[in-house]
Amino acid sequence: MKAFSSTAVAALLISNAGLLILDHMHFQYNAGLFSLLLFSLTVESTLVSAVLYVLLITSKHLYLILGPLYVVKMFSGYCLPGRYVSLRRFFVLAVTTLSALVLPFVPLFGGDEGILDTLFQIKSRLFPFQRGLTHAYWAPNVWAIWALVDKVLGKLLKGGREVDGGGSTGLVSDKQFSHLPNLGPLVPFLLTILALLPLLPKLFKQPTKITMIQCCACFSMSSFMLGYHVHEKAIMTPVLLSALLVFKSPEYAEMYPQFSLMAHISLCPLIPPGFGASTLKYFLIFFHNTFAKFLLSRVKGGWADSVFLVGGIAAPLFGEVIHPLAFKGRMEFLPLMAFSVIGTLYNLYFWGKLHELYFGGSLDEVKQRKKKE
Repeated sequence: MKAFSSTAVAALLISNAGLLILDHMHFQYNAGLFSLLLFSLTVESTLVSAVLYVLLITSKHLYLILGPLYVVKMFSGYCLPGRYVSLRRFFVLAVTTLSALVLPFVPLFGGDEGILDTLFQIKSRLFPFQRGLTHAYWAPNVWAIWALVDKVLGKLLKGGREVDGGGSTGLVSDKQFSHLPNLGPLVPFLLTILALLPLLPKLFKQPTKITMIQCCACFSMSSFMLGYHVHEKAIMTPVLLSALLVFKSPEYAEMYPQFSLMAHISLCPLIPPGFGASTLKYFLIFFHNTFAKFLLSRVKGGWADSVFLVGGIAAPLFGEVIHPLAFKGRMEFLPLMAFSVIGTLYNLYFWGKLHELYFGGSLDEVKQRKKKE
C-alpha cells in the first residue's frame, strides 16, 4: 500500500495540469522549483533541508513567505532536542543556512557599484511594490472582490471619478482604484502576518514532516488570498502540497480533485485564446481531474463534485464562448473578471477547508491510533 501511495502521488504530480500549462505552454519553471520544495520538506537531514530551502528562495523569492515556518519547525525539531536549546545545533544550523544564502550573492558585489547600491537594486527587483495591489489579471483572491466592488461602484456612482487603466478594469496597467482606497503593501502584509500567527503553535509543538506540509499548504493559501500583487500561478503551491497528503487523510483525498480543478481553471487566461491552445489546456485539466478521482477511488463523486464541475465550466464557457459572441470586442475585462471572481468564491471555501484539516487533528496522531487498533 505504501509503494502504491508513493507511486500514485508521483503520478498526480507528474500529470498535474497546472504544471503542464505553466511550464510547457506559458513557459515557466515551476516544476523544478516545487521539486526543491518537495525535497526540502521530506528529506531526513535538517541541514540538507535548510540548504535546499535557501536554494529555493534564491531561485524564486515567491517561496520566501514559507521562511517563518521553516524557522519554527527547525528550531523546535532540531535546536530543541530536549527541554533546553542546543547551542551547538543552533550554531551549526545558522552557519549552514547563512553560508548557503550569502554565497550566491557574492559575485554581485564584485562590480563597480557599491554594496548598498547593489542591495537596493536587488530589493527593488524582488519587491516591485509600485506595481499595485492586483496583478494585470486579478488573481482569484480577496482583492479580486475588492476590485469587483470598485468596478460596480464605478458603474453605480455615475458622478464618481474614473481612473483609466485602474485596478478594477482587469487590463494591463498601473493599478489605481476609482472609488475604493488604493491599498499599499502594508495592509496585505499585516493581514498575512495575522493569518500566519495561529498556525505556529501547533507546528512548534509537532515539528513533524506531515504537520509542516499541512502548515505550508495553509499559509501558502493565506498568502495567496491576502498577499500584495499576487501572481495567479502562486495557487499551485497549496494545490501541490495538498497532493502530498491525499493518502494521509480521506478529507484531503476528497478535496484534492475539486481544489486542483478550480486552481487549474484559474490559470487558463494565461494562455492566449485559440482553438488549439484552448482544446489542449482544457483537455489537460479535465483529464487530470478524472485521473485524480480514479487514483483516489472517487470516480463517481457526489453532489459536491457537481458543484465544482459547474464552476469549472462556467468561467471558460463565458470567457471563451459567450463573451466573444455576445459582446463582440466590448468590455474586454469581463472574461478575466469572471475567472477571478468565480475562482475567488471557490478559493474561499478551500482556504477554510485547509485550515479545518490543519486544526482538526494531527495526521501523525491518526496514523498512530490506526497502528494500535
